[in-house]
Amino acid sequence: MKFLPLSNSHEQAIVDDDIWLRFCGYKWRLKQSGAGPYVVRTTHIWEYKDRKKGRKTVTLRLHREVMPCPEGKEIHHKHGYLDNRRESLEVVDPGPHRSDSGKKRWTKEEVPF
Repeated sequence: MKFLPLSNSHEQAIVDDDIWLRFCGYKWRLKQSGAGPYVVRTTHIWEYKDRKKGRKTVTLRLHREVMPCPEGKEIHHKHGYLDNRRESLEVVDPGPHRSDSGKKRWTKEEVPF
């Protein structure tokens, strides 16, 4: 278990020893989103459209770098958003792990108005 410093927080992300070297050279930060906080980094890719070259900014989440996610699935953090070790991540169907967040999500039939 090794730690990655976060540029905008006093906290640190946790990763496995064998992959730490792959990620330690990047500038990681904590980003708040609707689904909760995530450890992310920003990178740029070059796109070519209609013979025009343009730079596009892309945000990469650490947990998706550590554990690839099949299409239609999501990654669940078992021990909190800072713990990105493989043993702390699991691939799940969309939705069920969000019940852990404590937020009520209404279905169309349940909307009270």
